Amino acid sequence: MMSRRKSPIFCWIWRAGETRTFSVYFAKTLVSELKTAVRLINNPHRSAGFRVLKAHDVPSVLLELGYLSNEHDEKLLVSAEWRERMALAVSEAIHGFFRPRLARQQEMPSQ
Repeated sequence: MMSRRKSPIFCWIWRAGETRTFSVYFAKTLVSELKTAVRLINNPHRSAGFRVLKAHDVPSVLLELGYLSNEHDEKLLVSAEWRERMALAVSEAIHGFFRPRLARQQEMPSQ
């Protein structure tokens, strides 16, 4: 069983532009899913102006799962079981983000 020590998982978003609302919504969904998989730090949802987060046409979220310079984080990062839990949480967040949009598209009458 892996340690339940708080993981330094951050979910960064860029708070500007037309896709900001989608980025914030997805970041909240992602943090919520990650909380079911690991204990998070007190403030995992942050904002920053990183270049990789400045796409104007798609929601942008940067997920940091740990630090290789931290011995405990490194042990988690090389654990197949821990990576599987993280992958499942991220996958569920993606499905949770798109599920309402796909449902609305299916409800629309075809033209």
